[in-house]
Amino acid sequence: MGGGGGAEGLKRAYGQAMVPVAQQVPQTPTRDQILAATAVIPHLAEAATTWQRWLEDESLIWPFIGLWRFYRGQGAYGQAEPWQQMGLVVTRDRLGDDHPAVAASLNNLAYLYRLQGRYGEAEPLHRDALTLRQRLLGDEHPDVAGSMNNLAGLYRSQGRYGEAEPLYLRAISVVYQRLGKNHPNTQTVLGNFVGFLQSVVAAGQAPMLSDHPVTQALLQQVQGQSPPS
Repeated sequence: MGGGGGAEGLKRAYGQAMVPVAQQVPQTPTRDQILAATAVIPHLAEAATTWQRWLEDESLIWPFIGLWRFYRGQGAYGQAEPWQQMGLVVTRDRLGDDHPAVAASLNNLAYLYRLQGRYGEAEPLHRDALTLRQRLLGDEHPDVAGSMNNLAGLYRSQGRYGEAEPLYLRAISVVYQRLGKNHPNTQTVLGNFVGFLQSVVAAGQAPMLSDHPVTQALLQQVQGQSPPS
């Protein structure tokens, strides 16, 4: 019995040791970071499969996120996809449908589909992630703003500007209030909105934008930076 307990402890320790390794894989890794992480990827794969049952609930998603970031960062979407799909199944099976890890898995899989231009598959997943985060966290949580930003980005990619703008504006409002204007996440959302406005201007669709003060102030900046036609 003591030997079995020791083996269980070692397995749990190994699985948990892989969690900080996965967390260290950057969201957008550079070539050097990808090379540095290559040696640990087989171990993350083992943690996500063979050692999965010994991961704590709060750590369960991390090996899948690490693998997803690693392959997505190289543009290897075909290799990233099965890990993210597996992560969604595993988190749902263990944690149930109403869990933040499930929302994160939905969001990541949706983003992967969006990168591949698979917008029809991405949209329901982005919507499900947003709805779940709103239910679990409330409308004023930064993660909810992140889901709004991501769904808005999908609409931008499809030229659905009228649907994207209010989502961006709501996301900006939440991150400004909850994180402050200098937080990296706030700057990311704001930068995405500026990129959205540039797309709208380039498409000749600026007149369809709302008269929201944030939209109009940034639109003036974007149009001032645009070369005369």
